[in-house]
Amino acid sequence: MVRKAGRRGNPILAPSDKAHLPTQADSRLLEKLVAVRRELALPGYWTSLEANCHQWAKDITVSKFWAEAAELLPTWSSDYRSLHGDALLAYQSLPPFVGKPAARCRDKLCQWLRNASQPAEALVPAKGPPIPRLNDLVRTRVSCKYLDGVQFLANRLVGLAKRHGLKHEWHRRGLLQGYFAQHVTIELPVIFRFAGAVEAAPITCEIQLATVLATRIWETSHSIYESARSHDDEPSQWQWDPDDPRFVSRQLGHVIHLADGLLVQLRRSNSRPKKEKG
Repeated sequence: MVRKAGRRGNPILAPSDKAHLPTQADSRLLEKLVAVRRELALPGYWTSLEANCHQWAKDITVSKFWAEAAELLPTWSSDYRSLHGDALLAYQSLPPFVGKPAARCRDKLCQWLRNASQPAEALVPAKGPPIPRLNDLVRTRVSCKYLDGVQFLANRLVGLAKRHGLKHEWHRRGLLQGYFAQHVTIELPVIFRFAGAVEAAPITCEIQLATVLATRIWETSHSIYESARSHDDEPSQWQWDPDDPRFVSRQLGHVIHLADGLLVQLRRSNSRPKKEKG
């Protein structure tokens, strides 16, 4: 974790946090967050945050919401098959949630500060547990066989969140970088443990929904995507350079999205599915 020290004011990591060493530029950005919440500069904060994220992932995987979603999955799959004549998911069960590593939490916070898309005051709460306001501290990714299955499942999960009275949002993502998915975020209560203190707080959990093909592209090129997030990424730098790995991965993302759409058209041309109501 970081504490201010030295004439230049650069943060210094405690021994337990040295695995999460930030760059000097990111250290200056982190100071803006520390100015809002000094707890972020206490020794062991980042490693503690990571441990909390991993525990929250376990807790949310067995939460009432996700347990009921697992129970309803066979019904949802049957409904989808009756409409479209094929399987909803690429597998038979819902995946568990995973916690975000501390280094990635900090990288994302710095990215938002660097791009001035969020002020420091909006990224950490002024009061209550010092949990960064990220929408994917805990997340999971569900792979659907077909493109229309993504919309179908997102609709079912949103309906379930409404029945549970949970705060939620639904975003359809389509980026220039070739990332295509739908994100359902849900707010759930957790326990934050740090420095001997135990506090209850809500966090936002992210459910990423995409096709099998889109998931393969995302998994294969994720390191390229993450490395590009740490600096300014001008499209003209890679859009006209076929030797740039970003060119291949990102253009392929668009091609795969087109292929997913064509597969749905091909499937529909061979059957007469009933129209889904609602």
